[in-house]
Amino acid sequence: MGLSERAEKLLIEAQSKPADERASFVEEACGDDVDLRDEVLSLLDVADESEMYFDDLSDRVGLSALADDDAPRRVDKIIGPWRLRRRIGRGGMGSVYLAERADEQFEQQGAMKILPFGLDSEAARLRFLTERQILARLVHDNIARLLDGGVTDDGVPFFVMDYVDGLPIDSYCDRHRLHVDARIRLFLGVLSAVSHAHSRLVVHRDIKPSNVLVTTDGTVKLLDFGVAKMLSDDSGAGQTRDLGIALTPEYAAPEQLMGQAVTTSTDVYSLGLLLYALLAGRNPRANTDSNAIAAMQAMAGTEPPRLSDFATDETGIDTQDIESIVARRNTSLAAFRRTLKGDLDNILQKALAVQPDERYASVADFAADLRRYLNNEPVAALPATVTYRVRKFVRRHRGGVLVTVLTVIALLTSTAVTAWQAAEARRQRDAALYHQQRVQATNEFLGLLFS
Repeated sequence: MGLSERAEKLLIEAQSKPADERASFVEEACGDDVDLRDEVLSLLDVADESEMYFDDLSDRVGLSALADDDAPRRVDKIIGPWRLRRRIGRGGMGSVYLAERADEQFEQQGAMKILPFGLDSEAARLRFLTERQILARLVHDNIARLLDGGVTDDGVPFFVMDYVDGLPIDSYCDRHRLHVDARIRLFLGVLSAVSHAHSRLVVHRDIKPSNVLVTTDGTVKLLDFGVAKMLSDDSGAGQTRDLGIALTPEYAAPEQLMGQAVTTSTDVYSLGLLLYALLAGRNPRANTDSNAIAAMQAMAGTEPPRLSDFATDETGIDTQDIESIVARRNTSLAAFRRTLKGDLDNILQKALAVQPDERYASVADFAADLRRYLNNEPVAALPATVTYRVRKFVRRHRGGVLVTVLTVIALLTSTAVTAWQAAEARRQRDAALYHQQRVQATNEFLGLLFS
């Protein structure tokens, strides 16, 4: 059963409201249209079940088999004004195909996302439509744009996004041998995209390298809002609750692993793990078994090792691996360890705090601290002692401090020379006066003798 355009719009708006306000919102919005009211309320009931539906979907359906069946039947098929060329991605939230305009109006490529055959239930449609509506809300240079949307001839929903021809952010950094500061500057683009999503009451919930691509010109693009959630606007941060485990364990926050309330701080934690991996060369959870739920939950209460410790051989990393990591950052081992120790350690520790209220209050605050680090300014992640502030001031204003120091040295030298010259002048004056008094005494004595 398809959704009317107005019902779909009201459904999306209602989902952005707190749960206890949705029914009254629908009643007021629908007015005397009883059929529309009943349709939207019914869809809301189904939507509440859709999260759980997708969370345990992989246990009930062979997703990979269904996705594999998709490709032969859909390649070269024309859907709307688009022709599908090849599949470029797949997952529980749908299959993604490289598509190009087939209506000869103009040339354009896009990435079409469409539900796999057999998964077009009402709950699946609602989840899919929610993702499409989320993308429609987000207009940002670092987020893939929504280009088109609709349904196929057989009633399956689809939407088309920008086709991003790029590499995952970790692969891009390594291939271009970016040093630590360059990696952080690139990562700031990711923070900007996520911050924009949060400002539209959207939490991504699945931030990882494969969902952040970098184009050949160095532009970051955040992808895949398939498990994203629109937050209630009854609080500044907003929150929802994970009913299952639709997540990537290696980049999931503790509250996700434990099925607890999810807020914008959840994305802060995932972003911290992403930056950790970009800087240290690997994710501290890289060896996690994604199917071992008990192991994931046990890990939820532990903090990752400090960034600088993780990059040393004391943590069991093979020396050759460390040398390879350092080589891909275009620096020396000693300089790499010095760079990671200190501010970056503290910034990552704050972003990766187990308790959400101990992390950065927002993605914008996280970004601001990284910019302070790049500008050699005191970061908020460390208590600003006088010694720390002075050291940061000197590093930030090396040229000015050097000129000031040289000026002070010159003044001190000039003062010392002037003082020495004054002392020498007094000595010479005293010597001349003594000589004059001696001559005068001698003359008086000789005069006395002659008398």
